[in-house]
Amino acid sequence: MPVEQVAFVSGPVAVRRPSRASGTRRSLVGLAFVAPTAAIVAALFLVPLAILVYMSFTDWPLLGDPTFNGLKNYRQLGSDDQFDKDFQGNFIEQVVILRIDYTDGSVWRRP
Repeated sequence: MPVEQVAFVSGPVAVRRPSRASGTRRSLVGLAFVAPTAAIVAALFLVPLAILVYMSFTDWPLLGDPTFNGLKNYRQLGSDDQFDKDFQGNFIEQVVILRIDYTDGSVWRRP
C-alpha cells in the first residue's frame, strides 16, 4: 500500500472572506431569533403602555364610554390634594429610603 506524503506550507494562508450574501443571511437569522422576544415585549409592555397613554387623555368611567378631554386630567393634578400627598410619599420612598438601601445595604442589616 503506497504511503501518501503531505507537504506543510509555511507562510501566509489565504483566508476566504464571507460574502455579503452570507452577512445578510446572518442578520436575517439573528432577526428570526429576536422576533419572538420582540413580539412578547410589544404584547406585554408596549401595547398596555399605549392604552395607558390613551386612557390618560380621556374621562373613562368604569361602566361607560370614554370621552376625550385632552390635557384636562393633567391640569387638574396641580389642584388635587391627594396627588400631592401621594407624590410626597413616593418621593420620600424613592429618594430617601431606597437610595440609602442601595448605597449601603448594611444600614438595614442586623448584626
